[in-house]
Amino acid sequence: MKKTKVFLAIATALTLTACGGGSDDSASASAPADDPVTTKEYKAIDGYLVNADIYVDRNENKIADEDEKLEQVTGTNGEFSVEEKDTKYPIIIKAIAGVTSDSDKEGKIDKDFTFVADSGIDIISPFSTMAYKTDKTLEELQAELGLPSGYINSDYVAKKQVDESKSDAAIIHALARALTERIANGFESSKLIESAKNIKKSIDEDVNNGKDLDESVYDISLKERLISEVFTVIHTNKSEFEEEGVFASVTFNETEVSLENNGEKETNSIEYYENSFKIDNDPLDYVVHISSDWMLIKTTQKELSLFIEKDKTEKLNEYVKLTESDFAGKTFYHFWDDSTSDTPDPDFVTFKFAQEGNKVTILENEEEFGPLDWKITSDGDLAISGINDDGTEFIISKTAASELDTNFIIFNHGRSINDTIKRPYIMTENKELADTIFKEWNSKTDVIK
Repeated sequence: MKKTKVFLAIATALTLTACGGGSDDSASASAPADDPVTTKEYKAIDGYLVNADIYVDRNENKIADEDEKLEQVTGTNGEFSVEEKDTKYPIIIKAIAGVTSDSDKEGKIDKDFTFVADSGIDIISPFSTMAYKTDKTLEELQAELGLPSGYINSDYVAKKQVDESKSDAAIIHALARALTERIANGFESSKLIESAKNIKKSIDEDVNNGKDLDESVYDISLKERLISEVFTVIHTNKSEFEEEGVFASVTFNETEVSLENNGEKETNSIEYYENSFKIDNDPLDYVVHISSDWMLIKTTQKELSLFIEKDKTEKLNEYVKLTESDFAGKTFYHFWDDSTSDTPDPDFVTFKFAQEGNKVTILENEEEFGPLDWKITSDGDLAISGINDDGTEFIISKTAASELDTNFIIFNHGRSINDTIKRPYIMTENKELADTIFKEWNSKTDVIK
């Protein structure tokens, strides 16, 4: 029988009478609970980002402020939910090295990166990030990059499993993987757009050649990494450092490189190769190591220089205090130019710190020294006794430039005076990384690479 409004009213009245009337406190106790919170579902995707932090940019300052962080993290398919009241704000996803997983890769990611999407977009991806940072709609971005429609704001990983979507979704996914790598390496928005166009051309070529896009890798080329960047260049060879000092600005462009120092400017032609470049008629310069904010470059004569992005250079004059726990029980690998002339002398040493007793053993060329005493000074520096021939302590002053790449400690022997840049030194706990860099530094340099 259909219940009429009259019937419902009578039934309600009888219920209240049975409970002793509507004025009793027990009536409010039986009132219906508040409506459940309404949420909207989102996904963080390159491949699926798992265990990434989520922020709602409520003040719209484009920063993931701590008070905007949600208690949840992204799920096994990158999924998460946001309360309806927060859907009017941009969403920021922070992928954390050693914590976040990407379904495209094994293990945890090795570099932090951030994705963002404007309000109304529920797939947080490299595409939403590019659109947001260049003030474009996803449709405008899609058209500019020549991408198939209906994919950049969708779960393209899932769509790859559907026959009629597989080809187009695979193109989007391959491009997303490549762009994520560039975002993690600090590419600016305008540079990302140009990179995306070039990567898309390579993807199209691979499609035409019948290649499996899931097996294709679109690494960052040396030219792509350097172009439009401005670096400060510092010699690690003592003689060259004392003679030439620091090149304040080295700017790489499509066909030229500009060097500016002490008010003098010089422009030369440049040719880029896979792992090297050639300026005018000079011998080749080779990449020994490349990170998101700095590089190690060697000349044909094996002179090694630190290239650090100009806006990060001040970190070489900032210091981070060390503690005993930074070294106790750990092993570090240190490579440096031990020459006092302009002829480089690459050297390598291992520091093995005991777990207790503030003792360190040093291995160099299969010869062992120590154990020697070490301590942390009142300035927060590491001081090792017994290394220097003149009896002074060997001082490691960790610079804030180390924060640019957590694989390394970039340090000075003592602290700078008047913010003058000192000759930089480098060590790492990663033996494989140290061995690879040292081997590359010492490799033959008579061919284009």
